[in-house]
Amino acid sequence: MKIASVILYYNLVSGFDYIVPDNLSDEITAGSFVEVTLRKKRIIGFVSEIKTESKVNTLKPIERKVFERGLSKDFLEFLKWASYYYFTNLGTIYRQFSISEIKTKRKFVCTLKNKEHLELYVMSKEKPLLRSEILKVVKSDETIDKLIEDGILAYDIARFNNPNRRDVILTDEQEISYNSVRESIDSSKHKTFLLYGKPSTGKTEIYFKLLHYLINNTDKSALVMFPEIGLVDVFFTRFSEEFGSLITAKVHSELSEGEMNFYFESILRGDKRIIVGTRSAVFSPINNLGFVIVDEEQDSSYKQFDSAPFYNGRDCAIYRGYLTNSTVLLVSATPSTESYANAKNGKYSFLEIKSRHLGTPQPEVKIIYNTMAHKNIAVHAMDTIAQTLKENKQVLIFLNRRGYLNLYKCSKCGENFKCDNCSVSYSFHKSTREFVCHY
Repeated sequence: MKIASVILYYNLVSGFDYIVPDNLSDEITAGSFVEVTLRKKRIIGFVSEIKTESKVNTLKPIERKVFERGLSKDFLEFLKWASYYYFTNLGTIYRQFSISEIKTKRKFVCTLKNKEHLELYVMSKEKPLLRSEILKVVKSDETIDKLIEDGILAYDIARFNNPNRRDVILTDEQEISYNSVRESIDSSKHKTFLLYGKPSTGKTEIYFKLLHYLINNTDKSALVMFPEIGLVDVFFTRFSEEFGSLITAKVHSELSEGEMNFYFESILRGDKRIIVGTRSAVFSPINNLGFVIVDEEQDSSYKQFDSAPFYNGRDCAIYRGYLTNSTVLLVSATPSTESYANAKNGKYSFLEIKSRHLGTPQPEVKIIYNTMAHKNIAVHAMDTIAQTLKENKQVLIFLNRRGYLNLYKCSKCGENFKCDNCSVSYSFHKSTREFVCHY
């Protein structure tokens, strides 16, 4: 009798044991997604191990296998490592990527631009189409089924983009960094690089070209991580336009349940080869990972502080690269202390870009000491602003904060001074020696 230990999204030390039915005995292995019954509720979990004995006398059977493809061995090993390293259980780890089989209306995009399908193609460039919308154009369900079978209609939830590679020529300095990382990709051996360069030195262009090399010359997939959702959405659009929407996925916490499930299944099947996301994307079920990019690697947003597991997305990405013999590229204009130290002591390979891309000049920076104590902005700065406006150009002024202190506490009781109307702390203005509420 085969027994499967199934991990569900509960905060428990171990999984739940279920009997593997005879008709599923050859199909269910470690990593398989299955549907099981727990307290009369059907839940999807994954099998962490197959065994022959259980401490429980009476076991329920597995209801069914959910997906044809399961989690890879290296991904299972990664999940167990994350559970051990961050002092949590597999159920809590599973919450980072658990899904449910909710029923959503399928959407399609037309991938062929010709006279016969031009209307569908133009509509797909605006948004993915429901079957009912396609039916208004082709007039028959049989035609739709034939278009799907021929690959002219593809299942997707983002507007359609064909690959449109930009012709970018790297500088000699960029080419050296590109070749170093490319050779590591070719070797299929794990290596971590720290790519350092000031803003506008063309670090992004290097990894765009590396992604093109990976997609065109290997069957591997890539994970690209950013610290913020806003950046993910911007780069998802860029990647979709450059590499094509059919192989590009995004993963972050603001996706709807339907979007999350679609991308999860697409990544699991291997349809999506470029996965763009925030720190949670490190738990994407990529089965053939070959390249990992962590942009702005120094950003504290990669660390999860609000709830367990309290993991660091950058460190997890590096370990995933290690388990899959993938190349890892950390990118930053201001590297974290630990990454810079690892690069300097030889643990990471250090790549530096010194010159700005396309030879654009460095911005002129002046530090002006305001000798006019009663003035908020120095006279020289005011003159420069006036001259800029006279030339019909724009001016951007950054103010770090209003007031001298935004939190003022009593030295005896520790109570801070709050506004009676809104309970927000007063800001202390040193020039007028007043407490002011800015809300």
